[in-house]
Amino acid sequence: MALTMDIHGSPHMTMWHHQRESNLGDFFLRPDLSTLISDGTDSSLGHCIADFTNNKGEPLELCPRSTLRKMVDAIYDLGFLIKATYELEFFVFRESFEEMKSSRYKSLTPLSASGWGGIYNLRNAYLAKPLMNEVTKRMAWQGINWEGWNDETGTGQLELNLEPTDPLTAADNVVRTKQILYEVASDLGMAVTFMPKPKPGYSSGMHIHHSLIERESGKSAFYDDNAEDNRSKLMHQWISGLIATLPGAVAFLCPTVNSFRRFTQYSAVPM
Repeated sequence: MALTMDIHGSPHMTMWHHQRESNLGDFFLRPDLSTLISDGTDSSLGHCIADFTNNKGEPLELCPRSTLRKMVDAIYDLGFLIKATYELEFFVFRESFEEMKSSRYKSLTPLSASGWGGIYNLRNAYLAKPLMNEVTKRMAWQGINWEGWNDETGTGQLELNLEPTDPLTAADNVVRTKQILYEVASDLGMAVTFMPKPKPGYSSGMHIHHSLIERESGKSAFYDDNAEDNRSKLMHQWISGLIATLPGAVAFLCPTVNSFRRFTQYSAVPM
């Protein structure tokens, strides 16, 4: 998203950075070789995730991955570890991406046994099985662990839950899983979208789960045997901090106009 351009080829200045303002200079990418993996479907292809840097190799404030690493390191210095995971929600359509473009994204056909919304519908899950069988197979090739997937509330909507791991790996797994979903859908002549509000009706979100662990003991920092409801004082402070910093976090959590279209009543978002 840092390199987004409009249909005229002009950069979105809201995504810009002072590194480039004077001369439209390039960003630099520093490969993180610990993320290097095989593609799984092509023996000559591998994948490596990189961080945005300046010409001195220093992380840019614009890079979410560098920001996340900085936060994880700060928590580590305080004596804690974090485990995190995500629930991915997305819509699947029977039309291919090219067919969707040709129709100007009108009269699309969700992958669903019914035009009515529901949840945990076995017939909807059956229709999605060929797609998800191939997705989970390719996830295994890339070393991405998952817990389960299911039909969701929206028509043609699915949810895929990943296993908890360290925050940086968890975020990398989300990026890679989205790419796998895109590739499998393309191979099968279908389309997927992670847009929060791609059509009228129910919309998609991404639930983030995390836990705080004492680095020395390996115990949960949110649990206290002697506290009411076993919720530690640190847990209350942690939640208070999340609420206090939420306005700034919105830049990461809701980065597009479409993100805010999801903020309506009865759509399972905070209001």
